[in-house]
Amino acid sequence: DGGTVAELCTSPLRQCGAGNLFGGNEPARTFFQTLTASAGRYGGGKLPDLDRSYLHGRDRR
Repeated sequence: DGGTVAELCTSPLRQCGAGNLFGGNEPARTFFQTLTASAGRYGGGKLPDLDRSYLHGRDRR
């Protein structure tokens, strides 16, 4: 961080000449690194089975 405005680069987060940091890059990377470590330690979860009524939609009348 400094007093001069500059673009930001990721991995590691820093000021640079040609930025590549966009909206969700750092938060997504942090989330997936944490989730991967947790899943490895505690085991992965399982999503519930699909409710088949959502496959073709429903009439709103």
